[in-house]
Amino acid sequence: MGSRYMYIGMVALASQQYLAIAFIYSAIPVILRGNGASLELVGLYSTVFFAFTVNFLWAPVVDRWSLNRLGLRRSWILLTQVATTAVLAAMAFLNPKTDFVAIFLVSLALATVAATQRIATLGYIAEALDSSQRSLGAALLGWGRVIGHVIGGAVCLPIDRDCRLAPGFAGFSSAAGRFCWMGVCNS
Repeated sequence: MGSRYMYIGMVALASQQYLAIAFIYSAIPVILRGNGASLELVGLYSTVFFAFTVNFLWAPVVDRWSLNRLGLRRSWILLTQVATTAVLAAMAFLNPKTDFVAIFLVSLALATVAATQRIATLGYIAEALDSSQRSLGAALLGWGRVIGHVIGGAVCLPIDRDCRLAPGFAGFSSAAGRFCWMGVCNS
């Protein structure tokens, strides 16, 4: 049986990656539309998910090469946590009324980071759990996904309305990244 911290880490990792996905999929289009973007631009915005379509191109790199002495999966998870925090911090300072192209490019970067984190997380869970624990792992990933979708899609809209994202969302991402890392390090 795995440690409680490992299970918490799995939920947190899934929450973090799906937080980014839901933020891109649910919150950003509403924010753009609310700031005067046309329906055509909002529709074009959905192409940021192309990163999930082609992530098989870099999956072999994530599955084979470790970035540092933390190990294969943990090194990629750490990189994606840092990158998620950096990308969200950059996005927090963009103006949705005037910076559509920049928001699109930053969102594409965030989707690419989330797709890469998903590769590393699924590999980590496959290696960390034996076959008798994988159903529990799948359930934990499902719960993490739900938590990430709720926070990324619903909670981020009031944060944007009330504080323009900068302190709230970038700070949350940093805290979630530390929480995720705690679970991975204690497995």
